[in-house]
Amino acid sequence: MNKLFYLLCSLWLLGGCEYPVGENFIERKPLPDNLPFSVDLSAQTDGHTLFLQEDGTLHYSFSADKKRFRKVTFRLGEEKWTSELPHGSISLPKDKFPVGEYTLMSEVVIESGSGSIADQVGAELYQSQVEWPVVIKKEQDLLPILQSRINEEGYLELYWNKPVFSHLKLVSFRLEIEREYEQRNIDIPKTETSYVDKEYVGDAQRYSLWMNLEYEIKDHISWLAGTFKQERAFKFTIPYKDMNGQLVSWVNPCKNHLALRINGGELFIPAEGDTAIWIPYDGFGSRRQYPRIEAQLSPYDSPEQVKYYSYLDLDVLGKQLTNDFYGCFTYHKLTDQVYCFCRDSISSFALPDFQRRETSFIRKDYYSNVLYPSDKSTKIAQVINNYRKEVDIYDANRLKVLRTFSPPENSYVLATNDEHLLFIEDEYNGNFKVDVYNWEGTHVGNFTFPFHGSADYLKVSRTGDFLLAKDWIEGVKVIRLKDYQIASIKNYPRISINDTYWFNPLDNHELYIETEGKIYVKSLEDGTDIRAFNIDADMKINDIDLYTGNILISSYETIKVLSPEGRVLFSTKNYADNLHLINNVLISAGDGYVLNLANYINR
Repeated sequence: MNKLFYLLCSLWLLGGCEYPVGENFIERKPLPDNLPFSVDLSAQTDGHTLFLQEDGTLHYSFSADKKRFRKVTFRLGEEKWTSELPHGSISLPKDKFPVGEYTLMSEVVIESGSGSIADQVGAELYQSQVEWPVVIKKEQDLLPILQSRINEEGYLELYWNKPVFSHLKLVSFRLEIEREYEQRNIDIPKTETSYVDKEYVGDAQRYSLWMNLEYEIKDHISWLAGTFKQERAFKFTIPYKDMNGQLVSWVNPCKNHLALRINGGELFIPAEGDTAIWIPYDGFGSRRQYPRIEAQLSPYDSPEQVKYYSYLDLDVLGKQLTNDFYGCFTYHKLTDQVYCFCRDSISSFALPDFQRRETSFIRKDYYSNVLYPSDKSTKIAQVINNYRKEVDIYDANRLKVLRTFSPPENSYVLATNDEHLLFIEDEYNGNFKVDVYNWEGTHVGNFTFPFHGSADYLKVSRTGDFLLAKDWIEGVKVIRLKDYQIASIKNYPRISINDTYWFNPLDNHELYIETEGKIYVKSLEDGTDIRAFNIDADMKINDIDLYTGNILISSYETIKVLSPEGRVLFSTKNYADNLHLINNVLISAGDGYVLNLANYINR
C-alpha cells in the first residue's frame, strides 16, 4: 500500500569523483565510507516506487552533512532539469508526461569540504547518482494526502498523516481555503494532523495543505502537501410531484444555519430535523419569473454571516410547448391532440401529457394568427398573414399540407366547424362583404350586410348559423344565416354595445354577455334572460370552450374556469398571456404554456 506521506530518502554517498575544472581533471580520491547524503521528495511511495500526479509538481531537497552544494541534474524521459540550489521543484506537464511508467534519475555534485587546496579552489568534488522507478497517475487514482469527514459534532474535518523527513524540519502547516469570492489562510501547529472547519456551510471549496519547512536552519521553504476539493454538499431535489405541487427535499450533511425563501417571499427557518417541504404550484404562465426556492446557509455560530446561497428552479403548472411569443394553438377532437404553430413549424402533441407526435417545418417568413380544427375530418386550417394571405389545409395526423389557396386580401377571417372560412372586408360604404370558402379552396358564395364598426367586433357561431355584430350606430344585431346567405337580421336594443359577447358553443341560440361583474345568458330568439351569475368585478371572459361549454375568465392576478352555470371548476394565479380554453386544455398562447385540466376540474 502506498504511504500517505512524502518519500523520505536517506542515502549514503557510495562513490565520488573529481569534478572537471576547465580542461584539467583532478585525480579521483577515495571517499569516506560514512559520508551521509539524504534526499527528501514530495511523492507517495511504497518504499521503492514514486507515485506522482499527472500535471503535478515534484519538490526536492538534498543534504550532505552541510557540505556546500554545487549542482543537481534530473532526467525523466527525454526531459532534463538543472539547478544550483539544493532544494526546488520540477513540473510534470501532462502533454510531456502522460500517465505511465518512467525512471527518474538524479545526479548531485557537492564540494568535498576537506579543506585541501583543491577543495579551496573548488576542484575537489563528490558526485552521486540516484534513480527511482516512477508511476504517473491521474489525481483520482492516487491515494489522497488530505482527506475529509463529518465529525461527531456535524462539522467538516480535514485530516492528514504526519509527514516524516530525513533532513528537513517541519515548522508548521498552512491550510489554504478557496471558495467563490473568498480565500482564507489558517495557520496550524506542526503537531496537529487535523482541522475542523466550522465556517464550512455546504458549498464547493478547495483546500490546499502547505508545509512550512526549515532547511539546515538557514532556509525556509514551503511544500504543497496535498489538496482536497470539497464538492457542494448542500443539494435540493424534487423527489415527488403531482398535479397540485411538488415536494422539495434537501441534503444538508454539515452543521450550519439554514434559512429558506420561496418565490421571493419572507425568509423562514425550517423546523429542526426537517429535510423537505411541500410547495403548491404558484400559478400558470411565465410572468412568474423564475419560480424557485432559495437557501441561505451561514456558520452555525454566526447565522447573520451568510456564506452560501443555493437555488432550485421549481416546476410550474403545465408544460411549455414553445417559447415563441404569440404562437398559435388549437385542439382537434378527432385526433385528441393539441397543435402549436410557431415561426417556422407546426407540431402536434398528444394528450394527456402533451408528448410530441409530429413536426412539420415551413417557410420561416410565414406568420400565422389562427389555426382552426374541423369537426368533420382530421384536418386543420391554418390562415397565414404574410405579404399576402394564404390558407394551408393540413392532414392533422401527418401534418402534411393537402392544399393551399389564396383568399381575398385585407380580410378578417372567421371559421365554422363544418370546414368553411368566412373572409370579411370593409367596403367603406356602410357595408361589409363576406366571402365564403370551403376547405377545398372553392368559393361557395358571398353576401353583404350593413355594419358600422370594426371586423374584430364580429363573431360567428360554431355551426355557422349566426353572425353577431356590435354596430356602433345601430347597436347589437344578430344575422341569421342559412347556407351562408342572410336569412334575417335582428336588432337587440336592450343589449349594450359596451358589453362582451360570446356564443354558447353548446347551444347557438344562447348568447353569453359579460358586463360589470356579471355574466348573463340571453336568448337569441327574444333577448330575454335565461340565467345569470356573478363573477369578480375585475375579471373578464377570455374564451368559452367549444367542446365543453366551460367558461374561461381572468384578471391580471387570477385565472378561473367556470361551468356553463357559473360554478368554479378551477382557479389559480395568473402569470399568462393570451389565454384560451379548448376541450379543457388551458393555453397561454403568449408564452407557449399548456395545462390539461382533465384531472383538476371538479366534476
